[in-house]
Amino acid sequence: MAYAVVSSYTGATKTTEVIGGTSYDLYTFNTAGTWSITFLQGGDVDHLIVAGGATGGRNTTGSSNYSGGGGAGGVLIGTTTIASGAQSITVGAGGAAMTAGGVGNNGGNSSALGLTANGGGAGAAGSSPVAPNSGGSGGGGGSTTSSTSSAEKFGAAGTTGQGNAGGDGFYSTGTGRRGAGGGGAGGVGGTATSGVAGVGGNPVSSSITGTPIYVAAGGSSRGANQPTNWGGPGSGGWGTNSAVAGTWQNATPGLDGIVILRVATPADVIASPGVGSVVIGGLAASVAANVASAPSVGSAAISGLAPTVTAGAGVTVAPGLGAAVISGLAPSVVAGSGIAALPGAGALAAAGFAPVVAAAANSNVGLGAASLIGLAPSVSTGAAADPTLPQIIAPVKAGRMIGL
Repeated sequence: MAYAVVSSYTGATKTTEVIGGTSYDLYTFNTAGTWSITFLQGGDVDHLIVAGGATGGRNTTGSSNYSGGGGAGGVLIGTTTIASGAQSITVGAGGAAMTAGGVGNNGGNSSALGLTANGGGAGAAGSSPVAPNSGGSGGGGGSTTSSTSSAEKFGAAGTTGQGNAGGDGFYSTGTGRRGAGGGGAGGVGGTATSGVAGVGGNPVSSSITGTPIYVAAGGSSRGANQPTNWGGPGSGGWGTNSAVAGTWQNATPGLDGIVILRVATPADVIASPGVGSVVIGGLAASVAANVASAPSVGSAAISGLAPTVTAGAGVTVAPGLGAAVISGLAPSVVAGSGIAALPGAGALAAAGFAPVVAAAANSNVGLGAASLIGLAPSVSTGAAADPTLPQIIAPVKAGRMIGL
């Protein structure tokens, strides 16, 4: 199916890229909140929808305890078909930094085109018997000293088709306990081992912009580096593990999501049938365009018309139209007979665009002094023109436009 055509939007940055020889318009929504986009014409829309990443957990006791990393926001990549009209866009916020001990904060959902990516699941706190949260990708498990089956140890599930589970924390009564990594859109969170904290799950890449961009990596537990290419939209935050200057270090926040929509750059003009009262010899209902004209345009100025447009019935409109407005043209144009101008075309003629009277076609009175340049009120081809008028043009060949 053909790509949809955008008429307006809020909250996005629009860019145009040539990808694989095709020009695309990209609408990037990268500020958390609710926005909108309106489609003049329905069709296909390529999309990258990334939810907000979650915060890792924060320790509740002891600097030797390790919290799990935050899960990445869910990711949806593909193409969907939409109808014309307005669409709401939501960009999910990353989970807020933790200022008290406990399980972290989930990321916010992102939605567009009727699709929803789930926010990342928060990481568990170290040595607190509360499980991490599930989400687009699940939060990582924390370290535990209580038992091998304690709830905080086990990573939470991700959403099928959007992300992956968090890793499991490591149980120990000694110093070897560690937290796990949160799940990433490209892989599960790393499971901790004795003395080694888990790394967040890998991100995924998308080439919707023409170059790869990495999104939605899981957050690591403190003590482990973040995964390669961490830091894109929707990435989960680190879990904490130690005291700093007598206070527990805050778990870093998750990162906001993003929505990118892509459509093919439209051609120069898209005019719907019934644009005003202008019909040019059977001109097709849709003309290639970069400027979209809605059916409500009314009388439709054709000032931006391409250099030469040939109507289906043999009527040629040349560049001389300039900024002439064809709003005064009567509702019918005779295909194959030039243009049969009806009353009201005076403004057009005054712009230097003389109406054409086809063979055997009559003109009507009231077209304006410049309209027929001397043709009497009802003059057929071959008939004598009134000698009292300033100029006489008779006959006029079918299909020819005078004054261009």
